[in-house]
Amino acid sequence: MVNSMSERRVAIRYAQSILDLAQEKGFLDEVYNDMEFFEKTLDENPQLKAVMRNPIIYSYDKLAILKKIFTGKLSPATMNFFDIIARKNREEVLYAAAKEFEALYENFKGILRVTLTSAVPVTEEFRSKVIQLVEKSTGKVVKLKEKVNPDLIGGFTITFDNDKQIDASVRTKIKLIEKEFSL
Repeated sequence: MVNSMSERRVAIRYAQSILDLAQEKGFLDEVYNDMEFFEKTLDENPQLKAVMRNPIIYSYDKLAILKKIFTGKLSPATMNFFDIIARKNREEVLYAAAKEFEALYENFKGILRVTLTSAVPVTEEFRSKVIQLVEKSTGKVVKLKEKVNPDLIGGFTITFDNDKQIDASVRTKIKLIEKEFSL
């Protein structure tokens, strides 16, 4: 998690730099997959994420940890990126830089992250219709993430662009009805 706007600006600069280099050298997709894997690994290992943000731990120790965990799993370009950031003592922005890289890449490639939340798991047919609907309305390629939330009671919500939402949940409809009758 980025703690300040200046930290976010640094993360964006690093992300843009690796994006430009990867695009120029022809390994953009490979670095994107690496960044997704790196982000997922840190999300699944909060201790590792904490180590990367800890100012008491020396940069060369953090780099040694990264090399031990990721060498052979990530491309040399990504490992070099980690090395550059560690030499500049900026490991605390690695996670944020990975997230920013993914956002820049997806914007560049016309990919839109969409979250489909439903009360119960959806069918393949419904999933396909949601993807088609969003792709048609946005003109972008959909990268769908699914969540199940029984609190919705029934129906679904679709969230995209991190701020737009289509809410067709029963829970929301009940709240609207309650609001109407409470006037």
